Amino acid sequence: MTEEKNETTSEVKGATQFESKLLLSDEEILKRGVSPDSISQYRQQKYRESYTLEKWLSIPELEKHTFTTLFLQLTFEQADVFLASARYIQACISRDRSKNQTEFKSAAIDDWNANKEAYEKVLNQLAQDIDTLLFETNKWDRSRGFFAKFNSRSPKDVFNYQGGDKRLRELYFENLDELLFQTLNLPRRSRATPNEAVWAWYITTAKLLKMTCGKDVLDTFSASFRSLEDLQAEIALGEKHMNLSLAFRQWEDKIPYTAHGEFRGFVNNRQLNAVTQYMSMIQFPVHQTLEKREWYKEHITQFFESQVKEFVPFDSYVIDFLVFDDGRVAIIEFNPFYTKAGSGLFAWKTDRELFLNGPLEFRFLLQPDPTVINNLHNSWKDAFDRYLEQDRRNPNLPNNSCSNCCVIV
Repeated sequence: MTEEKNETTSEVKGATQFESKLLLSDEEILKRGVSPDSISQYRQQKYRESYTLEKWLSIPELEKHTFTTLFLQLTFEQADVFLASARYIQACISRDRSKNQTEFKSAAIDDWNANKEAYEKVLNQLAQDIDTLLFETNKWDRSRGFFAKFNSRSPKDVFNYQGGDKRLRELYFENLDELLFQTLNLPRRSRATPNEAVWAWYITTAKLLKMTCGKDVLDTFSASFRSLEDLQAEIALGEKHMNLSLAFRQWEDKIPYTAHGEFRGFVNNRQLNAVTQYMSMIQFPVHQTLEKREWYKEHITQFFESQVKEFVPFDSYVIDFLVFDDGRVAIIEFNPFYTKAGSGLFAWKTDRELFLNGPLEFRFLLQPDPTVINNLHNSWKDAFDRYLEQDRRNPNLPNNSCSNCCVIV
């Protein structure tokens, strides 16, 4: 039994059994020339690949509801060298954080140093291929920037541990100011809460994923542990079975500010059974009124029933929606229906039957979690503490503003 089957099939007596035609049998896998000891790994990887962007973006009815996306297929050599780069960069990060740097040893660093010239030649060509695809072949505006991910996952974890970086910390302070005094329009002396601290962290790290050239892509992905995992998984399949590509979407400045409109849905047998706000750590003021929650429910369910349900090429999946403030709904991506897909305000262990059978339930975070800051790395928690210590003021308010409100006196 595969890991996916274990993760989606409960051993509790009477529980609904999960089945999917996307989970290949042992016989099907062996016919593809996979060795017997690699069957489970191959099954898992191919199950995940069934939901990659290419699998559904070729369907016009779905493609029109998402963002323009370009792809660059990686060769096995490119992926292998990309993996060497990721291992090297992350080994260097570990070394720099080590208390005994002089005694730090790493096979990844040794490998890079021994093959540096050959590796850099491959990576420089890959960076050039990216630039050619985006800016010459497709005439994208370089100054606008773009977002990049593998056809499986994004490198969104890359800044999770970098709250101590001076440049990132200053950007975080700016985003906290903007969130408090412009987005939320709070009084001048308002003190940021843990909820707002995490919200500003999300905005900051989302903004930092804007890239402008091929080198940005290589640098960002090489520092991401998620990308390292994806590269390792694909390389392990061997050249014959590897299927990894880079996906690019033009940058939208408003996207980092739309977390309140991102939702994750759980679909089984083409039935939408559960929907949660995607950023489950953050309490968004816009979700507080029943009227607005019903508004989100109506737009998501109508969009799913009329624009998604009949066109998706798989029966069970996890789907990410983006609901814009004007009511438009977009598809961000599809994910495998299995427990490695984050469950937001639900939990696979307790809500598995709901995911499989419904009835449809929506969940919003209505009360802020006072301990939510503990979900951030210590470097970001320290950045928030420094923000509070500075007793910052809204630089956009006139000097004759009342110290307790936003009304000019």
